[in-house]
Amino acid sequence: MKHHDRAEGSTSRTDAGAVGRRLLTARTVQRVLLPISSLSFLAGMLISTVPYYAGQSIDLKRAILSNLSSHGDNPHGYLAADAGITLCGVVLIPVALWFFRGLQRVHRGLAAAGSLLFGAGLMAAIAIGLMGPFEAGYSALHIDLAYATFISAAAGMLVLLGLVVWRALRAGRGRALLVMEVLLACLLALLFYLLAGESATHGKNFFDDRHFFQSLAFGEWVLFGVNVVYLFLVAHAVAEVGEREGA
Repeated sequence: MKHHDRAEGSTSRTDAGAVGRRLLTARTVQRVLLPISSLSFLAGMLISTVPYYAGQSIDLKRAILSNLSSHGDNPHGYLAADAGITLCGVVLIPVALWFFRGLQRVHRGLAAAGSLLFGAGLMAAIAIGLMGPFEAGYSALHIDLAYATFISAAAGMLVLLGLVVWRALRAGRGRALLVMEVLLACLLALLFYLLAGESATHGKNFFDDRHFFQSLAFGEWVLFGVNVVYLFLVAHAVAEVGEREGA
């Protein structure tokens, strides 16, 4: 009887896994989850700028993502930004699992590491969104979480894309992906350099607001764009690996 129960439990888990695989396909990830995550973040931030700039001239250097999602800096619009951040993170959690499932045959350990790093970035993003109502302006924890979100997510995508590149190069392909991998690695190195400079000089190093491209707002929006581009790139690459493995 117990053996029969265990067999039924195993069958149920197998059936659930099969259903999950049918639902979480490359098509679903690329055409549903990724667009929803990106648009929810962007829409939340743009909506939050309406009360943020109400009655004031629009200064793009002030459009810092942390300000837009802060109760202290944007008391009438922060909820839209925080809702967008939270929804973005929640929607991408299944994508992290899909990344692992798609690349585990290439290298299970590295696929797990990359997916966990990417997932940790998503959890940090969700934490930022949920903390928004309790943040009175900037806080050290909020800023640290913001940096951790990008660094962890980007590092995860770097590992995952590296697996795809490694597999493609072995088959005599993947040079374009290798270029993208190197560019992402350079961007991460630049970010660490800038953060080190900001920490050493208490924010008086690069992001001094002398020009828009030297503002924290510009840097954050560029990082958002980079994340979106690489997210779609990694998803497309993982989908191709899945197709080839299936073949």
